[in-house]
Amino acid sequence: MALVSCWQDSNSASYCQYINSLSCWFDNSFLDFNVTKIKEKCLGGSRRAASTDPTYKPISLKGQGVEQVTHFKYVGTVIDNKLTYQDNVDCIYKKASTLLFLGN
Repeated sequence: MALVSCWQDSNSASYCQYINSLSCWFDNSFLDFNVTKIKEKCLGGSRRAASTDPTYKPISLKGQGVEQVTHFKYVGTVIDNKLTYQDNVDCIYKKASTLLFLGN
């Protein structure tokens, strides 16, 4: 599961409340998730990232911290900090060159 958030203010209470309600929904639906496979990517509404905001608190699910990442792969597409597709293009190029035996 990927948690992607866009911060428009410095209040993280609504975000944490939403994550807790999502966790409760999983429990009520008799579904389970692997916390070690969940990644969090915060995108700031301004130029600074939410992780550099002093009011930001990392989330935890089931008593375990969720890893915050700078980029991740979602449905075959690499999403990075700046929402550019350069990492995705590099990944596709690397796969294609490997399949075509072109090397790097």
